[in-house]
Amino acid sequence: MRYQESLIFIVEGYDDDPRELQEIPEVREFFSQLTEHWPHWLWFLNRQLGSISLLMPLLCKSEICRDSSGVIGVEILDTNELKTKLLDLLRRGNAMFACFGITDEQANASVQSALDKLR
Repeated sequence: MRYQESLIFIVEGYDDDPRELQEIPEVREFFSQLTEHWPHWLWFLNRQLGSISLLMPLLCKSEICRDSSGVIGVEILDTNELKTKLLDLLRRGNAMFACFGITDEQANASVQSALDKLR
């Protein structure tokens, strides 16, 4: 319980690559494989540093949006894919909730805070 919303991840080794992480196939594949084995992102990811907004475009088809000033944003191209990924994380994360006695209310609050950060 004490690690809820405390996980921050950092990806090193791509500082000289002009692409954003979501554009690098090896990074996307790594997070896809990690998520297959460990679906507990929504419970543990830090909410204040944009971790959820970084993870979900790594797991879903997304597009980097740039304007003339170089400002970027990320658009998830298929909201149904996003919904499917989120539901899969929830479904597979239920085992952890049951194992550690996390109540439905606590789980729902965690999911809601994650969704709020994706909006």
